[in-house]
Amino acid sequence: MKRKPLREPFDDFCLDFLDGIHRDPACNWCKDPGKPIDRSGLCRHCYRISLEVRRARAMMGRLSQFPQKSPQRIPLELEISNRLQMEQLCRNEGESYGDLHTKDLDGLSLEYDLQLLSQWLLGKRLFRGWASILDHAFSLHQRRFLSYTLSKLIREFSRRHRKSIAMGQVMLKEIHGGLPRVD
Repeated sequence: MKRKPLREPFDDFCLDFLDGIHRDPACNWCKDPGKPIDRSGLCRHCYRISLEVRRARAMMGRLSQFPQKSPQRIPLELEISNRLQMEQLCRNEGESYGDLHTKDLDGLSLEYDLQLLSQWLLGKRLFRGWASILDHAFSLHQRRFLSYTLSKLIREFSRRHRKSIAMGQVMLKEIHGGLPRVD
C-alpha cells in the first residue's frame, strides 16, 4: 500500500511564513527581507558597498593622471573594478533570492544551493544528482521554504566574503581578457 505524504498543514505554514516575510520592504539591491533598510532603500551591507562604489567612481577621475600603461594605474583599476563587482554581486543576490516566495522552484535549484554550501563548508560537492529526489520529496511550498533557509546561509557567507569573491572574479576577468575599461 502506497502512503500519501502529509504535506497540507506544513504547506500552509510554509506559504504563510514566506508571505509574511516578504510583506515588508526589502533592500533594493540584495532583496533580503530580513534586513532593515534605510532611507536610500538599501540594507546596511549594500549601503556600505554603495559608498565604496561612489568612491570608486570618484577615483575614475584620477585615472586620467596616469598614462595608459603606467604601473600606478593598475592598482587603481583593480580597486575600481573590485568595488563595481561587489555591487554587481549584491544585485545578483537579489535576482537569485529576492522573490523565492513566488518562484516555481524545482529540485535542481535546491541541488545547486546544497552543492554550493557543501563545497564552501566541506570542500566537496555532496549533493550531485539529487535534483529529482528533492523534486519528489518536497512540495513546491516546502521547496520554497527550504530554498529560503539555504539562501540565509548562502547570503551570510557571501556577505562575509564579498570582497574576496569580487576580487577573484575580477582577477578571472583579467586573466581571460583584461580588465574592463573604467575610463
